[in-house]
Amino acid sequence: MYAAGWNMPGYMPETDPEVFETFAEGRDYLLDTVERFADSDADVMDAIELATKWDDLIDQIKALPDEMYEWQGYDGDLTLSFWVQLTEEDASDGE
Repeated sequence: MYAAGWNMPGYMPETDPEVFETFAEGRDYLLDTVERFADSDADVMDAIELATKWDDLIDQIKALPDEMYEWQGYDGDLTLSFWVQLTEEDASDGE
């Protein structure tokens, strides 16, 4: 199982992470979330600001493989961290 979510760096997430069976499902959830954030920012940012804040992160997520143990990325101004990782339960199963 994989947990996926986002938070301000250094702070706990404001919402519970979503849980998925596969890394790919968690990755796709993050892509949808980041694209929704970018769409909402499009109303208040010009194209250059919008591209600087979100485009690199969207490209990073799209390039992720279907299988990984964990991944973490940041928006362009480093105010939000997005991540997918094995849940603690699954990580301890391998010990």
